[in-house]
Amino acid sequence: RLPQRPSDPAFVGLLQEAMRAHQAGELDTAERLYGEVLALHAAQPDALHFLGVLSHQRGRSDEAVLLISSALKITPKHPDAHNNLGNVHKECGRLADAERCYRKALACAPEHYHAQSNLAVVLEAQERLDDAFEAYSKLIEQAPTYAHGYYRLGLFLRNYAQSEEHLEQSAECFRESFRHD
Repeated sequence: RLPQRPSDPAFVGLLQEAMRAHQAGELDTAERLYGEVLALHAAQPDALHFLGVLSHQRGRSDEAVLLISSALKITPKHPDAHNNLGNVHKECGRLADAERCYRKALACAPEHYHAQSNLAVVLEAQERLDDAFEAYSKLIEQAPTYAHGYYRLGLFLRNYAQSEEHLEQSAECFRESFRHD
């Protein structure tokens, strides 16, 4: 029997199957299954969001922006969708748009350390070094066992060192990164 409603277990199973295929890198299968989900329920936000991510992975970034934005119109407080939309913008060189998306993700979920990390990277790329340092510091505070956060802060301190102390702090960040990896 075909799934009828978004709450139908068969419908939920179809979406989960699409997500599993996507995570496994089976993009053709995932894209087909997301399409089937959307054919049954055109406003299914998870299918729109993840199909957007998949579209970006396939080099269709403008389509990705439209799909993820559509998902966010349905569920505007979805931090992962804001974060992923920010990633699309960042990878397309639209740093101000990316920054706005990461800030929206953090407004929805202040503890979203991936959005915090991405925000720090985008601020650094915009050469807003004081803001970037503050964002990296907040990331470490938020996620004290996140190895990549220490690594990113260590790189930042090394790249913009103004004193030997900054280089020592950088080395300490790299040690912390290895400790938590």
